[in-house]
Amino acid sequence: MRSQYSPLLFFIYPAIAMCLGWGLRGTIGGGPVGALIPGAMVSLVLCQLLNRHNSVGFIICLGALGIGIGGHQTYGQTIGLSRVEETYLWGSFAMAVKGAVWGFLGGAVLGLAFVRDRFTTKQILFAMTAMVAATFVGWAYLDVPRHPYFYFSDPDKPRAEIWAGLLLGGLALLASLAVSSDNKVPASFAMWGLLFGGLGFGLGGQLIAIGSRLEPPYRSFSWWKGMEFSFGFLLGGGLGLAAYLNRDQLAEPAETAPELVPKQTPFLPALFLGAILVLTVHRLHFTVPVLFIMVIELAVLTGLVLNSNFFGWHIAVTLTVYSFGLDLMRAIGRLLRDGKEVYFSDNIGTWWVIVALMSLGTAIAVTANYRTKQPSIKAMLLLITWTGTSVGLMKMYQQSQQNHEVNYYFVCGTFLVSAILTTLIAWTIPEPRPIDAAETA
Repeated sequence: MRSQYSPLLFFIYPAIAMCLGWGLRGTIGGGPVGALIPGAMVSLVLCQLLNRHNSVGFIICLGALGIGIGGHQTYGQTIGLSRVEETYLWGSFAMAVKGAVWGFLGGAVLGLAFVRDRFTTKQILFAMTAMVAATFVGWAYLDVPRHPYFYFSDPDKPRAEIWAGLLLGGLALLASLAVSSDNKVPASFAMWGLLFGGLGFGLGGQLIAIGSRLEPPYRSFSWWKGMEFSFGFLLGGGLGLAAYLNRDQLAEPAETAPELVPKQTPFLPALFLGAILVLTVHRLHFTVPVLFIMVIELAVLTGLVLNSNFFGWHIAVTLTVYSFGLDLMRAIGRLLRDGKEVYFSDNIGTWWVIVALMSLGTAIAVTANYRTKQPSIKAMLLLITWTGTSVGLMKMYQQSQQNHEVNYYFVCGTFLVSAILTTLIAWTIPEPRPIDAAETA
């Protein structure tokens, strides 16, 4: 069924959700794991707008991981280059390039997730393998040598770059899909992601560069958070436009793949399997010493979730919540080690109980939601939205007590307004549902 929603809604709804998700990512979890937050949120929003229902777990898993991959890029020093007059143009160009690469690869993976039925399992796995291989080649021969034309960090204090590897990985993914079948939808998502990702990161970087040149007190404004919010807003809007323009080609497939974990699976065994997967993926992510580990995780997990929406739901939702819960624990642990006061309770055991209950509650909610006749997209979106917003507000409050220059009201206000708007829009859109034969007669 063709989506009946306007292009404005297709832009503004994903834009607001991803604006919030990216702001939360910068507050409650950096790196690629933190970037699961905006990836999961924008994927859920697009599934809602496109009336997807049967393959949502697969879509949101690839969307979360595909967007998350861009978090491997380092950009703190790149922004620093744009704040210095001598390197301003180079730093600004580099920010736009890194944002474009982020949106390009993330968009390609998300686009593939929406049209999985057009490819065989072998074709998808071949494309994923090509992506991993090309990422390694680009990293080893373009990023590692730190050639002046390709290196976007401070050469005097070098950091590991990966942007060229991710760019080649995205190109290899699209090329492999083109050889196998029609890659127009993944390519369209990639191009819109490239355009709006480049605009979002490039313009967001300008906020920081301009803010650093202002006189006090304006210089101390949270320009960095402004960059995160603007990047998320524009990239989310761009992916929404890609979905709108391709909406006729994104209909639910007539047949669905058999499930590794059927809905009839007893609740406790299903919950156990989901929890074990989340704990394993999270553990491997932080123990395997590979710079682009999430690229490998995406390829491996794609093979798993091709036949398991259940595991896809847990990767996109449970892993995301579990990850920012652990980030909260790390922050509290640092405060306690430094002898600083912690809100609510200075007992680390209490906080471990809170995070454990939050993670277990999420795993239970995801498992119970999956077992229903029609899993609720809205419920899972709001679960991520409000658990993430709550943790983000707690961390911002703590930061404001330790550093009075933190723009507490601006950041927290943006979190709350974005979360409320996301909730209100989500509430007005009916849950996606299968089309009865009578409706098509």
